[in-house]
Amino acid sequence: MRWGELPQIRVNFLFLAVVTLLLLTDRQGVAAHTLAASLFHECGHLLLLACFGVRPREIALCAHGIRCSLPGGQRLSYRQEGAVLLAGPAVNLLLAALLWAFGGPHAFYALLANLVTGCFNLLPCRPLDGGRLLALWAGRKNSPFLLRFVSLLSGFCSAGLLALGGFLLLCGGNFALLLTALVLAAEALAQSWN
Repeated sequence: MRWGELPQIRVNFLFLAVVTLLLLTDRQGVAAHTLAASLFHECGHLLLLACFGVRPREIALCAHGIRCSLPGGQRLSYRQEGAVLLAGPAVNLLLAALLWAFGGPHAFYALLANLVTGCFNLLPCRPLDGGRLLALWAGRKNSPFLLRFVSLLSGFCSAGLLALGGFLLLCGGNFALLLTALVLAAEALAQSWN
């Protein structure tokens, strides 16, 4: 792939369904801020990939974020991959800090969306960045026990998010956390079968 070529962009139906559902059912007025925080998060990953001189062959928009396919079997080193995984949450946390310092009261929802997005993505649940970082570390240690532990931790984290999302929905909140937890639980289940 030459630098002048754009990567192929593929949009998953679930991505469109989740975004549409979130926007249509947003009662608190935070969905747009959350989607913007998610966009900045993903741009952080892509920006660091570009800093390493890597251009994705394909970018797939999925229900839980983006997936990049690298050209010709190109791989990142462990450190590069770890840095790329941390770049998304780092962008969100940096934006939250800047909004706290300079945003004023009108920036509260944007600050909150970036803070929650950054912290949420550091949870030890695959396919979130925190879970992928743990899996990367366990894979580098080449320990079947650690890989199984990361898989179980991801499953427990998904189950906890499902329970919390269900509880919040019953208490009159919106279903965004429950929907997110369902997607993460399905992904954790699929990865545990592999």
